[in-house]
Amino acid sequence: MPLSRARATSYRHRFVINRVTAATMEPRGAVGDYNAADGRYTIHTPAAATASRPRTELAKVLKVPESKIRIVTGDTGGSFGMKTPIFNEIPLVLLASKLTGRPVKWISTRTEAFPVRRAGARQCHRSRARARQATVISSRCA
Repeated sequence: MPLSRARATSYRHRFVINRVTAATMEPRGAVGDYNAADGRYTIHTPAAATASRPRTELAKVLKVPESKIRIVTGDTGGSFGMKTPIFNEIPLVLLASKLTGRPVKWISTRTEAFPVRRAGARQCHRSRARARQATVISSRCA
């Protein structure tokens, strides 16, 4: 039978993808240091994959000019999308350093990190496809 006349077979399937999150090798953590002599904050963290946007956010939270904030990231290891935003512990570590007058270190465990990481929502897809002689001729996903 010619390809154009062969009967097409329809397939339907429901795909469920549970909630997912990045699982980085290094835990979230930070070492913050406030220098009272010049009013500058320094934060060491693998959480800020890029320094420009987090610096702007920290400046707003701490109510200081961006020039007073230094972010040191070092090797970040991957999962940059998860590490880009500033999480609550970053400004808290810096404020704790300012209040105590000494550097403050905070490190989470991997178990602590999972519930608070930004995660992809559960997804459900319904898919339909038509195939003829092992060749997909149409598909639809809703």
